[in-house]
Amino acid sequence: MKAISLTQPWAHLVMLGAKQWETRSWSTTYRGQIAIHASKNYPGSAQSMEREPFYKEALYLNGWQYTYPSLSCGRIIALAEIVDCQPTENFRQEGFTRRDSDPPYRYIEIPDSEFRFGDFSAGRFAFKLEKILRIPQIECKGALGIWNVPDLIAAQILDDLKHLQREEASMR
Repeated sequence: MKAISLTQPWAHLVMLGAKQWETRSWSTTYRGQIAIHASKNYPGSAQSMEREPFYKEALYLNGWQYTYPSLSCGRIIALAEIVDCQPTENFRQEGFTRRDSDPPYRYIEIPDSEFRFGDFSAGRFAFKLEKILRIPQIECKGALGIWNVPDLIAAQILDDLKHLQREEASMR
């Protein structure tokens, strides 16, 4: 099982479905399931973002019962699928006005929140995350790039998934 580490509050925004494009300085050809890991490191600049009204509101509106500091670190918190990777130059905010000087290809239009939750400056890349699933949190050491989840932790995640699916089926 593959994983990617994200600093808070961005990891929780992905887990809650409020953030669907993860920006990086590097591209990837990887497509498929990926564990979302909340990095152990939680720098002060990121902590101050968590307290900004826009972030607090996004967390709250997407189901997080907010009490600072409440975001998990050093844990796998969700699963998702990477389905695409695009250069950030391909993105525009929804409702942008196209100019004659703009390239002829169609831009990927995304909401203002996605721009606020990522770094869409030139020369970067955005990974499209879909099928986001919140899972029971599992303590795990992270790494840079896309990395392999240790076998024992991957087995625990798959076990938890089976349990969640059985619970969901029994509630129908």
